[in-house]
Amino acid sequence: MKPILGLLLLLLFVPLSTPAQPPLLTAPAPRDTAAAATELIDRLAKGDFQAAASNFAEAMRAAAPPEKLSEIWTAVQAQMGTYKRRTGVRTEKQGPYQVAFVTAEFEHNTVNFKVVVDDAGKVAGFSRSEERRVGKECRS
Repeated sequence: MKPILGLLLLLLFVPLSTPAQPPLLTAPAPRDTAAAATELIDRLAKGDFQAAASNFAEAMRAAAPPEKLSEIWTAVQAQMGTYKRRTGVRTEKQGPYQVAFVTAEFEHNTVNFKVVVDDAGKVAGFSRSEERRVGKECRS
């Protein structure tokens, strides 16, 4: 679990250490931060890792190409169980970035994914934040 969490945290901080990149002309900017974030999670859930990476900023594209996204998503599901659905999204501004927190329900846990979006509408960071168990707690 720690190697995957470390990689996700690394991907989150990549945009903080690199200069802003001009938008790529191959993928149109999403409508807004929430749309970019939910689109990313939906594409990961479908296993369409090429499409998931299509809206990445250049530094993210270098750090997490489609093959790496596949590894990350497979590891997340190995830890959390099968992906079920998105249950919510909220956005906020953090410095020069817009951030969306996408809540996703898996078989064993509910997870918040933090998706950082730059001013060009590109995904500049992606990590898993807090998680909580799904189901009833057993107390003795």
